[in-house]
Amino acid sequence: ARAEEGRTSRERLRTITVQRDSAAYLAQGIPTLLAENERLRQLLALSRRLSTPYVAADVLHQSQATDGRTLLLSAGTRDGVSEFDPVVAPEGLIGVVLSAAERTSVVMTWAHPEFRVSAFTVSGNASGVVAPSPSSTGGEGALEFRGVPYRDSVPAGTLVLSSGLGGVYPKGIPVGTVTGVIR
Repeated sequence: ARAEEGRTSRERLRTITVQRDSAAYLAQGIPTLLAENERLRQLLALSRRLSTPYVAADVLHQSQATDGRTLLLSAGTRDGVSEFDPVVAPEGLIGVVLSAAERTSVVMTWAHPEFRVSAFTVSGNASGVVAPSPSSTGGEGALEFRGVPYRDSVPAGTLVLSSGLGGVYPKGIPVGTVTGVIR
């Protein structure tokens, strides 16, 4: 009876161990699923905020070494993408399409030295042009809100949006948040 009890106890232990290991494996994927669900919610909210038609695309791996200032997208002219189309993520403006092939597009990101966007603060008290900062410290990219009159103070934490001037970027796309005044 004790031998049988020991055998069944070992079998139950193996079964419980397998179940525990399976549960632990599945639990490891929960943070990834939660992050993916949050990203999808942000994309759905973005589609409701955009008043202009849009095309969803993935960023593709580029076979050639790149300077980190351009991206290759999985959408092209056959999807309705054309040059000078804005590229937007739920977090805000990414850049603009430089060239569009049939199935792919090359995007100039906000980190590119030639990137510019006309912008204004969410409060409406300041407007200017946002461009890459040549004085980014520590290799971390930053943008400058240029052309803001001295009398128009823009406190840290202020949201900056695209103004729609120039016709490339629609009005109201988040461009960034003011982190400080540098000059």
